[in-house]
Amino acid sequence: MGSISKPGEYPLTRLLRSNAPLLPSTPTPQKLFNTIRQAILEASEFIDLSFENISAESGLQVTDSLGEDADIENACPRINYNSYTQTLDIRIMPTLIHDAHQPWIVKEMSQPDACILPNNQSLPCIVIETGWPESWAKLSRDKDLWLQGGSLEVQLVLLIKWSKVSNNTVRGTIDVYGRDSAGMRLLQTEAIFPVPANSTTQTIPITRKQFLGVNLPTGRNPADIYQLSLDRFRDIAEVNIRRKGLTPHDRAGDLK
Repeated sequence: MGSISKPGEYPLTRLLRSNAPLLPSTPTPQKLFNTIRQAILEASEFIDLSFENISAESGLQVTDSLGEDADIENACPRINYNSYTQTLDIRIMPTLIHDAHQPWIVKEMSQPDACILPNNQSLPCIVIETGWPESWAKLSRDKDLWLQGGSLEVQLVLLIKWSKVSNNTVRGTIDVYGRDSAGMRLLQTEAIFPVPANSTTQTIPITRKQFLGVNLPTGRNPADIYQLSLDRFRDIAEVNIRRKGLTPHDRAGDLK
């Protein structure tokens, strides 16, 4: 599919932070492309944009065109079109806090059986999504899409939710969703900040079957469990939170 426009063809205008620009109820692909490109190239801080009621044809045309734009590629936005909900989401300049789970998972998944990525699997077994309050609705939609649309390949979805409270402090929780005999459900919720009393023993249990899904080797016990440490994630997240000039929320703050 061809590109919609060339870089620099349209002037840039300032956009409101953390809000999708106002557009007609059914914007043309050209208008949508122009608006998104403006937002990406003007961004000086993190922004989450979401556009609803975007047809599959328009969504794919816009995402393809953004992917072919060299200036957009250099900005490294995260662009996702959901054809089921007809929603186009763009995450611009994700912060260190958004990405704190990446080194955590790399370190935690270094065990021999945990680092296997089956070549014949098109979707991940475990998905992690993260965001601030303005994107929580999107996180919930993404979770439903992964677990409902991911067939048997997607086993777990972890939602990491951050929120800023008083005195520039940050709360955090992690919700674990999966499936049981009754269908999709919330399996576990854990506090990141404030640090709970059981922090040193906080883990997310993940079975071998959840790691490997339909690619479980013959003869291996699908019920074998690996305990994913939340305390290690908390250490990484705290460093990134403080780099942003913020502080992890503590229980003393709840008493003030």
